[in-house]
This record gives sequence, C-alpha cells and structure tokens, in this order.
Amino acid sequence: MAILNKVKGILFGLILPIIVYAFFSILRPAVFLGSGFGTIYTVLVQSITTCILAWGMYYSMTVGALDFSIAAEMILYEIMATIYYQMGGFWLMVVLTMVSAFVVGAVKALIKELIAVKSMVVGLGLTYVLASLGEVLSTNRSTVIGGDATILAGAPYNFIILIGTGIIMWFLLNKSRFGAQARAVGGNLALAKAAGIKDHVVGFKASLVGSVFAGIAAIFTLSRGAGVTAQTGLTSMGSAFSSLMCVFISMFIGKFVNTTAGIYIGAVSMSIISIGLVSIGFDSELNSTVTSAFLLVLMTYTIITGARSADKVRREVAAARIRKDKNTGSNS
Repeated sequence: MAILNKVKGILFGLILPIIVYAFFSILRPAVFLGSGFGTIYTVLVQSITTCILAWGMYYSMTVGALDFSIAAEMILYEIMATIYYQMGGFWLMVVLTMVSAFVVGAVKALIKELIAVKSMVVGLGLTYVLASLGEVLSTNRSTVIGGDATILAGAPYNFIILIGTGIIMWFLLNKSRFGAQARAVGGNLALAKAAGIKDHVVGFKASLVGSVFAGIAAIFTLSRGAGVTAQTGLTSMGSAFSSLMCVFISMFIGKFVNTTAGIYIGAVSMSIISIGLVSIGFDSELNSTVTSAFLLVLMTYTIITGARSADKVRREVAAARIRKDKNTGSNS
C-alpha cells in the first residue's frame, strides 16, 4: 500500500510538467511533437544544471537563508575547471574543481557565519565578489576544454550525475543528522538552540554543501558547453532565480512527492517553459517576466492553500476543545 501511494504521488507530481508540455505542444506541435523524443531529451538534459543548483540552494533555504550567489559560484568553478584542464587534462579538472568547491565554499560559509546576518544583501555582495574573481581568473586566458572533457554531457553519464547527486541530496536531507538539525533550525531557532543544536555550525554546513553542489553543476555545465564566459555583477542572478523557482514548485507539489524529486520536476517544468517561449518567438527579455508571473501564481496558490489548511486545523482544534468541555460538563 505504501509503494502504491508513492507511485500515485509521483504521478500527481508529474501532472504539472505534463500540462505545461501539452500547452506548448498545442502552440508549437512541430517543435514539441514533431521531433519525437528529441525535445523531451533536450528538456531533461537542460534541466540538470538548474536542478543541481536548486538542490544546493535548498539547504541554505532550509536554515532560513536565501543565497543567490550560488550561480556566480558555479561560473567561478567552471573558469577554474578550464584552468585545471589545461594544466593536466580531464581527471585533474574534475578532482581539483571539487577540491576548489570545498575550499572556496568553506571560506564563503565562514564569511556568512561571521557576518551572522541572514539577509539577501549578503548573498548579493558575495555574488559581486565571486563574479569579480571569475573575471580576474579568465582575463587573457582560454576558458575552453577539449572534446575528451565533454563526455559527462552525454548519456548515460549526464543522468548518472543527476541520479547520484539526487541520492546525496535525498540522504542528507532525510536520513542524516545534519538534515534533521537543518530542519529544526529553520523551523524554530529558539527550540533548536534549547535542544543543544549549534545553529552557526548547521548554517556553515548548509552553505558548504550548496557550494559542493555548485561544483558538481559546474563540471557538468562546462562539459555540456565546452567553454565558459565570465559574468560580471549580478548577471548570474537569472540562473539562481530559475533554481529558486524550482524550489517553490517543489513546495507546490510537496504533498505528492518528496523535495528531491519535486525540485527536479520543477526544473523540468522550467526547462519546458524556457524552450516553449523561445519556440513561439518570445523575446529573451520577456522570458524572465513570464517565468516570474508563473512563480507568482504558484506562490499565491501555495500561500492561500497553506492559510486554508492552517485555518482548518484551528477550527478542528477549537471544535475538539468544545466537545471536550461539553463532555467534562456532562460528567460533572
């Protein structure tokens, strides 16, 4: 019965991307239906980077912090990866990029905890710093890799990376002590501290895990594009915003699927919207407007349903108290 319920939940969760895909199939059948499995495969692969970044962002969001710098961090690691590739090839690139993600992520997490302010302003400041570092490292350098390093972008390696990272995400979030402490800190900080949980340590770990996920996303994205261009200022915010929307979509369908799967479903939905808007000739500058409107609708629905559920619980509690008082009065 439990397995059947999980299957039903997954099917309910898949309704959203299916509806979005069907909508654009009606508008542009040649693109979404005429190419067979080609468009679906493109959607699935294109959503991997957004999904991994969203998984990384979710840990910081769990402890009550919103970190938009993760996309700039990913681009910095991509630039570093091209340098490592030119130093010693593919495997050196993979190993040193992940080591760099751990080291840079630890420094970034330490800075955030020393500032001790969970504000979006801190994330924006870090975005500027990381983007500037990437620009400095890429100046007068070739930021491309050879064909042998693009193997991770093809099947089955791309989906192995997705599934492997998803398993790590699911385990840390649902089965580890860190995941339980992160939820406790994000749920009620005072109670978490009273239980002996060190919120600064949990926040440090959450940021560090996000950085490691950014490193994984960097290696995959670089393999897909074979090169990278430094982005200055807040240019990378668009990628972070897309990942944020995946998290909100996972909250929207959270009653049907777990967070790990929900974020991937959100990434697939966002990928379909992106490809669909391009296929119908939308200006690229309007894409953000449409996706923002989509997010606003989901957030509004989530808030309304959440408020209704809370109100229902309050009414049930009040009714239970009235029944208890009546029973007490009749017994006396």
